[in-house]
Amino acid sequence: MFITRGRPSAEDVELFLKAGYSERQILEIILALAVKTMSNYSNHLFDPEIDPIFKSRKWTK
Repeated sequence: MFITRGRPSAEDVELFLKAGYSERQILEIILALAVKTMSNYSNHLFDPEIDPIFKSRKWTK
């Protein structure tokens, strides 16, 4: 699905639905993107400590 400025075209939505997905699944994608964006901003602001189990996956500069 090609998205311009966060807005899929009507044609993209139609193709997504014709592929067997539902409007609810479109909303689930929007929700997932919103949660990930909020998580990223929060982590950048407060720099939380990484849980020991995930330390091997820490991003390094």
